[in-house]
Amino acid sequence: MTSTSSENAPDHDHDHDASSPAPATATAAALPPMIPACDPHDGPACLELIEVLTTRAAAVQRRVLAEVLAMNAGTDYLRRFLGDEVAAAAGGEDELAAAFKERVPVYIDVIVTGSMAQYIPLLEFYGGGLPLVSTMYASSESYFGINLRPLDPPEEVVYTLLPNMCYYEFIKVEKDGVGEKVRDGEVVDLVGVEVGAYYELVVTTFTGERVCSPFDFFPTSCMGLYRYRVGDILQVAGFHNAAPQFRFVHRRNVVLSVDTDKTSEDDLLRAVTAAKPLLDPLSCVLAEYTAYADTSSIPGHYVLFWELTPSPSPPPPPCHDDADDAADIGEDKDKVAHVMAACCAAVEAGLDSVYRRCRSRDRSIGPLEIRAVAPGAFDALMDMCVSHGSSVNQYKTPRCIKHPDAIAVLEQRVVGRFFSDAVPHWEPLKVDGAAAAPATGGDQ
Repeated sequence: MTSTSSENAPDHDHDHDASSPAPATATAAALPPMIPACDPHDGPACLELIEVLTTRAAAVQRRVLAEVLAMNAGTDYLRRFLGDEVAAAAGGEDELAAAFKERVPVYIDVIVTGSMAQYIPLLEFYGGGLPLVSTMYASSESYFGINLRPLDPPEEVVYTLLPNMCYYEFIKVEKDGVGEKVRDGEVVDLVGVEVGAYYELVVTTFTGERVCSPFDFFPTSCMGLYRYRVGDILQVAGFHNAAPQFRFVHRRNVVLSVDTDKTSEDDLLRAVTAAKPLLDPLSCVLAEYTAYADTSSIPGHYVLFWELTPSPSPPPPPCHDDADDAADIGEDKDKVAHVMAACCAAVEAGLDSVYRRCRSRDRSIGPLEIRAVAPGAFDALMDMCVSHGSSVNQYKTPRCIKHPDAIAVLEQRVVGRFFSDAVPHWEPLKVDGAAAAPATGGDQ
């Protein structure tokens, strides 16, 4: 076939079973190599190749799978599920394909860290038990690392930074239980990080014809020269050989603050996650959320925008007479108000001790507010962000917003406002009198 080159393509001596009759035509005599060498400028040859591949699609797919399994027969992942069948392939392509489909699990490739962690319960529900796999850690400018244990639970995901992707530097971040301080003067290189410590990632990417896939150790494409602070706070989880492994913690400067409180993206996620089960009586789930600190009034308070959608399996509506409709509507409104107020209180109870102290003792923060928005509100927010220059591929719903235009987009779609009707519990930290020292801050 004119579209392939025998000197450039791998040798394939068994394009069909030896026991099967020889094909009737020269075109069908043998499948082309699975990575054929076709001159992209030779239009007729490329068209002929497309015709051959698409005409024999089923055979090509069996061949592709057999080659994939043969080339990767020694990997722990495949041997774990297929054992010696991968190396032997004694049963032929059809039997090997059947064994592959039966034993090797399908998975969902998804981001499970940071602002995407809130979607894990929904993915687990709709995925029907399929593993959630976060394969890599990357940005628009470069790939950084890969997950060497892809079947680990989402909450245990760590990424191993690949030293060939870019030049890494790390700025030390100190966490004291109340906030964090970025120590700009303390920068270490890739092998100088300490297990358990927190760092902000700084990268310098290649220029020229380089960089782009962690699976290509001689990168071939380029995103340009950058040296910049990625804005991610990472914690060192360990090392793989001499390369550090990191756990994603949160984005830098994603903080809500009214007084002395500092609520990070991760803090907010935990508090919102704890409150979500309270929505069950309304037969709805939280689809999206974001927040901002409203300081237009005194005292200021946290505002959360929530977009709610019906539960995947809502209960059937109760039967009733038309005469009862007005009473039911009134009862439904009271029920919604009660549930949403409880959600506000639950979010507050899940925030840290500094926030709760400001709410209960200092009274420097007002009751937390949830503003329910109409369906599609967060799509409108995405459209606005993209129109202002955000990357479509990299867009994620911001968990804390400050820009007036972003707040206005959601405010225009508010359908209900609810406030916390309870003061969160807080009590001073008790210190043993024998070991007590003069208090310098915190909850004293």
